[in-house]
Amino acid sequence: MGIYFLSRHGRSGGRGTLPPAPVWATSWAGDADASASILTRDGIEIRRNLQPRCRTTATSRILGLATTTASAGWGGIAPVVSIIDDPTAPSGSGKVARITHTDAGTTAAWKDLAVAAAEGIITATPATPYQAGIWVRSSAALTVMLSLQGLTEENASAGSIGGNSSTLAPNTWTLLTVAGTSSATVAKYRVDVDAGAAVAYPAGTTLDVDACIIGEQPYFDGDRLPATLPE
Repeated sequence: MGIYFLSRHGRSGGRGTLPPAPVWATSWAGDADASASILTRDGIEIRRNLQPRCRTTATSRILGLATTTASAGWGGIAPVVSIIDDPTAPSGSGKVARITHTDAGTTAAWKDLAVAAAEGIITATPATPYQAGIWVRSSAALTVMLSLQGLTEENASAGSIGGNSSTLAPNTWTLLTVAGTSSATVAKYRVDVDAGAAVAYPAGTTLDVDACIIGEQPYFDGDRLPATLPE
């Protein structure tokens, strides 16, 4: 992915020179504060990714995933999370977080498969529209969904925004998205990849996670610009 520019250079003609069109630039975040994952117009920030751990690097896993993650969605079998090299990573980082299961099992519907740790939990504004997306890939045909779990300051549940369930084609990157309005009591959002249904998975199943974006503005994935650009 990297950085993308769309521009139109000035052209000379019989009626003078046309001014250059605004320069739009997007890129995935590489900084801890997500400052690189923005959409700018002539140097003015238009959109920002609120997720500080939006991709995996050599030393940091997306969402701050721990080396072992929630086992509820995996039927009580605790997986192991590792960092692997992958040139197909949607974020362009060349690395992804991989959740691996040595043993076979069955996912539990509506339970967590991958959960953001503290460093991947964002501050949220009550009664505000949010949109998010994350790329996932599994070696098995799991049914999954993206969820924004709302929390109060005391970490009590403050309602969640859930996306549609998708059955993954094995070994294929799939974009999961979610959109909704936060509750009146929300203070924080935790990103969850949940099981959308109970599905048996074989031993050695892997689930890869990459490229997460959360915003209060319409969703854009860091590669393609929004369908409608602000004037």
